[in-house]
Amino acid sequence: RIRLKEDKLSDANELLTKAEEMDKGKIREQSFQRAEALLEGTPDMVGKAKVILYSLRDADDEDPRPNIYLGEYYVKQSVRELAYEELEKAITKKPDYVPAYVYLAELKYEDGLESKKAEDFNKGLEYANKAIELDAQYAAAYRIRAELYLLAKRNEKARNDMQKYVSETQGDLNDRDRNASFLYLS
Repeated sequence: RIRLKEDKLSDANELLTKAEEMDKGKIREQSFQRAEALLEGTPDMVGKAKVILYSLRDADDEDPRPNIYLGEYYVKQSVRELAYEELEKAITKKPDYVPAYVYLAELKYEDGLESKKAEDFNKGLEYANKAIELDAQYAAAYRIRAELYLLAKRNEKARNDMQKYVSETQGDLNDRDRNASFLYLS
């Protein structure tokens, strides 16, 4: 995955091929990691990720993770309706699966930025609130809720959520920079 992010395609291909040969689809976690890396790659690689994810989804109809990654796949393919469908399936499988709510909140936030419709932002806020209700320590939920509050000009709540996000991520340097920018904007 790192090699793909660095645009070192041949290195990435070599490592992914080696991982596939070692795994042969037997170790579920390795298959997830391979699919996650492939989603960062070329269109052909992204297609391979889809095959792996469908296989993982079919092999265990109770695990919501393939649906999350398939949601990401569909976002990359610009088929947001199917992304929403996959994320809703993840919640159906496991109603307390916080990453699905956070991803839905992020998608609604992005939709709202494009549509400028309050209903998108409100739905995103609803998903973020549900994620926080389920797991008050899940940092990403605070980050997206802070972004939504900022757009709603609820600056104090936005600042509080961003500070909670930074504290939950142990003050990572990138997160502190993001917080500083956020404080400036709010």
